[in-house]
Amino acid sequence: MWGSKMTIGQKIEARKKQLNLSLQDIADYCGVAKTTVHYWINDDTKRLKLPQIRLLANLLKVDMKSLMYDDEDMKPVDVIVPVDELEKELFLLVSALPLKDKVELYSKLSKNNG
Repeated sequence: MWGSKMTIGQKIEARKKQLNLSLQDIADYCGVAKTTVHYWINDDTKRLKLPQIRLLANLLKVDMKSLMYDDEDMKPVDVIVPVDELEKELFLLVSALPLKDKVELYSKLSKNNG
C-alpha cells in the first residue's frame, strides 16, 4: 500500500487523505492540538507518545508497527484494537502524568492485579 521508506509523517498524511480526515479530526481523536498533528505530519515526532500512536493507528486503521517501522507489506485493517471512550480518556490522562507518577500508578495497579 505504502512505498517503503516512508516517514511516519508521510504515512499519517497518506492515510489522512485516503480516509478524508482533517487535522482537526485527528487532533480531536488523539486528544491533542491541531498544531501537534501538523508537527507529526512534518516528522517532528518528539511530541508523539505511545498512547497517541495507538489512538492514531486505530483512527487511521493501520497497526502501530506499520506507523513506526519500515514494512513494505503495510496494509490497512478494519479495526486494530477497539478503543472505547473510557480507555481513550485513561490513555490521555496517564500520558499527561510525570514519569514518577506513572511509575507509582503502575506499581499500585500491578499489585492489585497480581
